[in-house]
Amino acid sequence: MKYLLLLTFFASISLPVFSDTSLYDRGRAYFYGDEVEQDYQKALFAFEQGSKAGDLDAMTALGIMYIVGIGVENDNSKGLEYLNKAANSSHPKAQYYLGAMYYLGIGVTTDYDKAFDWISLAANQDYLFAQHNLAEMYETGKGAFTRL
Repeated sequence: MKYLLLLTFFASISLPVFSDTSLYDRGRAYFYGDEVEQDYQKALFAFEQGSKAGDLDAMTALGIMYIVGIGVENDNSKGLEYLNKAANSSHPKAQYYLGAMYYLGIGVTTDYDKAFDWISLAANQDYLFAQHNLAEMYETGKGAFTRL
């Protein structure tokens, strides 16, 4: 019995540090090198698994990896697929990034109206970066004049 308790104790303290973190957090740690060595392949795997489990943060991160081409071959259509899925599930970060892509013409044709629509959705969910960019859109008139 004593050996069983010792074995249980050692097994519990030797579990990975990430046992209480989400797959997104694990992927983020590998992507940026937070607390672990930077490893894009491990980040990609964690984001893929999180995405399969329905984690919208992981889905968004995976989309960005494909669009930027970090750790994977650049694949705008695959990246947009992940971003659209998360954005259509009301994820403000994905909505913001999708709007930014339409605004800048990254992987899509520049479309200020679509950019405005996506960024507005994110801003209305209190996503600070989207609120800032929405204000700039109103200031410059790009995508905003048709809304007034």
